[in-house]
Amino acid sequence: MASFKGTFILTGANGGLGAATVTRFLESPESQTNKGVFTVRNPATADAAKSALHGSPNAAQHEIVPLDMSTLAGVRTGAAEINRKVKAGEFPPIRALVLNAAVQDAKGQKFTEDGFESHFGVNYLANWLLVLLLLQSMDPEEGRIIIVASWSHDARDPRNAMFIKREDQKTIWRNPEDMAYEKITDNPNELYEAGYRRFELQRRLASSSRLSNISVVSVDPGAMPNTGLVKDASPMIQFLLHYVLGSVISIVTWLRPNGDYRTPWKSAGDLLNASFNETDYGKHPQALYLNGSAKAKAGAEARNEQYQKEMWKASVRMARLEEGDTVLENWQ
Repeated sequence: MASFKGTFILTGANGGLGAATVTRFLESPESQTNKGVFTVRNPATADAAKSALHGSPNAAQHEIVPLDMSTLAGVRTGAAEINRKVKAGEFPPIRALVLNAAVQDAKGQKFTEDGFESHFGVNYLANWLLVLLLLQSMDPEEGRIIIVASWSHDARDPRNAMFIKREDQKTIWRNPEDMAYEKITDNPNELYEAGYRRFELQRRLASSSRLSNISVVSVDPGAMPNTGLVKDASPMIQFLLHYVLGSVISIVTWLRPNGDYRTPWKSAGDLLNASFNETDYGKHPQALYLNGSAKAKAGAEARNEQYQKEMWKASVRMARLEEGDTVLENWQ
């Protein structure tokens, strides 16, 4: 049995980027010093994650665990089990928590069982709650929280121009309750509120007496065909992603490693880099935003401190966070 110093947790391990990250982690030197814990909604049907894990010679030292990010109750159940194992010494303290679990609804708006718009409920609120619940199990000296980001968080990014044409659409920020519950009928911009989380979380960690060395790093993996994220897209979109772009993506990535389109393999390496690299980013990178492996700048709205504070307070209410749920002192 290997003696691990830390735990590497990856959510959404059964998707294209997730499975690639599992494989790259297992092939990396970090897998010799960190236990891999790969979360999926249902381990019994997580074929991609199981294939990636069982293809490794040291598969028995790492494991796939259930974590349902589609409901807040599922997040609490999964987080409680991870916390229990860390407390019992079954898992070492969490060295890196990679928030990769996400949904992308290509056929109209959907809502979670809790009543939230699905992008808000899963991509933002579930991940926000998971972090707060797992802070008690993080390595307080070297822990890193890795947020899988997207250029979609910035409505003024030129790459979003084909979807966002009117000036009144060039904003994501609205009242948090509206973003969480409102049915959207005329705004083509999907809801990606995760940008507001990274800065406020880092600020609150920095003011903590015992968690100030925990880093928050965001990584935009670029657009990746063949990941399964838009599995409910139209047949034409599926054809373009899988057969047209998918056939040339390796060449595109080789020519422009941090370009708009990349292979899951390359982006998986960027997630590992963000999780463990101290040479390029320092030991405790603070609210760092990466476009692939390159340092970049988040959108202006995401950097708005007032928006960050309002979103945090709304998240506390909507996730029903209570005293004792998190070790973060200034959680309210």
